[in-house]
Amino acid sequence: MSLSPARPTPSVRRAAMTACCLSALLALPACSDTGSGAETQAGLQRSAECGADDHLLGKTGLCAAEAATLIQQATPDGIIPERFDDCTWSVNEAGFPGNEVLVYRAALCGEDLAALGGGFGAQTAQLYVANSAVGDAEGEDSIKFTIYGADPADPLASILAAARQAMAAEGVDAAYIETCKVRPAPEYGTDAYVVDTEDYNSVSDDGPRNECGPLGLEQDATSFWRSAYGYSIFVQLGQDMNQDFDPNSLTLLTQSDEGNWQPVAPLAEHDLNADIPGEDDNFGVVNIVGTEGAEDTAAGTSGDWSIVKGTIEGAAEYCYAEKTFDGTPVRVGWDDMQWQLAIAHPVPADFYGNFGVDGHTSGMSWTPVGDWALAWLGLMELEPMKEGQTLTVDLDGKTFTLPLSGLAEATAKVETCLSGNMATPE
Repeated sequence: MSLSPARPTPSVRRAAMTACCLSALLALPACSDTGSGAETQAGLQRSAECGADDHLLGKTGLCAAEAATLIQQATPDGIIPERFDDCTWSVNEAGFPGNEVLVYRAALCGEDLAALGGGFGAQTAQLYVANSAVGDAEGEDSIKFTIYGADPADPLASILAAARQAMAAEGVDAAYIETCKVRPAPEYGTDAYVVDTEDYNSVSDDGPRNECGPLGLEQDATSFWRSAYGYSIFVQLGQDMNQDFDPNSLTLLTQSDEGNWQPVAPLAEHDLNADIPGEDDNFGVVNIVGTEGAEDTAAGTSGDWSIVKGTIEGAAEYCYAEKTFDGTPVRVGWDDMQWQLAIAHPVPADFYGNFGVDGHTSGMSWTPVGDWALAWLGLMELEPMKEGQTLTVDLDGKTFTLPLSGLAEATAKVETCLSGNMATPE
C-alpha cells in the first residue's frame, strides 16, 4: 500500500465538497463501536514472563518491551513527560477494527500507565485520554487523536476534505475555504501535514496564526495531521509540554497467519517535492548549513548576533542569526518555510539528544550536515528559546550551554532579512 502523496483527480476534488461523497472518502473500513481496550492503572498487568520491570499487553499478549520493538517511530520523537521524576515512555495498546491493534508510546509514572479510550463510528474514530499519568484532563472531551479513512491512491485528499467539511459546517465563507490547502509540516514529523492558507509555516506580526477552521493550522498549540497506514490522523495535543502519548509512535499491528504481530505496512515519508492537494507549487526545505551552491553574505547585526543571508544564483533562500559560544558557532535560521537550529559539532546519523530551555528538557532529532548538527524547530521549541535565558543541548557526548539573550530580536531581523525589508548591513 503506497502512502506517497498524489494530486487528486478533478472528480476527487469535486467529491471532497459534497456530503455524500465525503462519507465515502472519509469512511473507516468498519463501523462497529469498538472499545479501545486500552489499559488503565488498575489494568497494568505485571507478569513473570515479562520481567519485574515490564508489563503484559492484554490484546496482543506481548510484553511491552517486545511491543516497543514493533513501533515505527516517525521523527521527531515525542516529548518525554517532565512533570514527575519517575515518568518514562512505555507502551500501551488499543483495539482497532479488523482484528488489528494500535500500539503507542504512553507515559508510565510509577505504576500509572497512560491509556487511550474511545470507539469507532462510520466516518471517524476519536481517541481520548482514558487515564492520564502526567495529570492531564481525562474523559471523552479530552480527545487527542481523530482518525479518518483515506484513499490509498490519494491519502491526502481526505485531510483536505475533512478540513473543508468542518469549515463548511461552521459556516465559513466558501471563497476562504477554497484558499486552504494541505502542506507538509516537517517540524512535527516525517509524515506530518497541516491545512493552511500559506505555502509554509509563516509567522504573522499579529501573533500566532490560526487558519482553516478546527482541523487547520493552530500555531499557538500543537495540532497537525499524520498520513499513515491508510488513515488520516488528526493530532491535537494542546499547549502542555507534558504529554501522555507520543503522537509519532502510533503503529497499527496485524497478526500473520503464523500468529506473529507485525506493522500492517511500513511508514512512508512524504516527498517534500511532491504535488499536494490544493497546491501547485513544490516544497523543499533549504538547509542553513551545507547547501550546495549557496553563498552567504553579511546582512547586518542584532546585538552580538550576526545576521547572514544565503543566496543561490542571486536569489535569497535563507537567513540566519549566528553567534559563537566558547569557539562553537551556533545558527538560528529561517528559509521561508522552516526554522532551523545548527551547531558546529558533528553528530552521527539520526542522532537524538536532550534539548532544554531553562531546565525544561525534551528530546530533539539532529541531522549531520558536514561538521554541523542541524535540527528543525517547531514553534513549540522556538518560542521558549526566544523568551528563555539558557539553552542546553546534548550532542553526542558534549553538552552545550548557550545564553539566549538577544535571540528574540535576532530572529525578528532574520525574518525581515529574508523578506527583503532589511535595508543595509548595520
